[in-house]
Amino acid sequence: MHHIGSIAVAQLSTKPILEIAGEACVLSLEELGYAYKGTDLLPERYYFSKGEPRTHHIHMCQSGNRYLLEQLPFRDDLRHHEDARRDYEQLCIKRISISMLMRKPIKVTSRKNII
Repeated sequence: MHHIGSIAVAQLSTKPILEIAGEACVLSLEELGYAYKGTDLLPERYYFSKGEPRTHHIHMCQSGNRYLLEQLPFRDDLRHHEDARRDYEQLCIKRISISMLMRKPIKVTSRKNII
């Protein structure tokens, strides 16, 4: 099991979602409150999530999976390189801001609201 995702990196302020990737067989995670999302969303991974809004992600994959082989070095680079961590953090903050704007449309009552 590996702790991946944004909160696996100290001093990185991003979404508060715990992400775990595992190389073991899929356990009965539904009994622990996780919803199985299948493999269509994320190919080559068994994806589970928990919470509404989501608070946990679990990615189960076979040992040697390409996703895991890419994710772990990326996480380690963020842990050891402050500049990369800061750049990634800013990218995540922008992405979250855009996502929030898309979900909550701004009601325009006059041209003054746009300017």
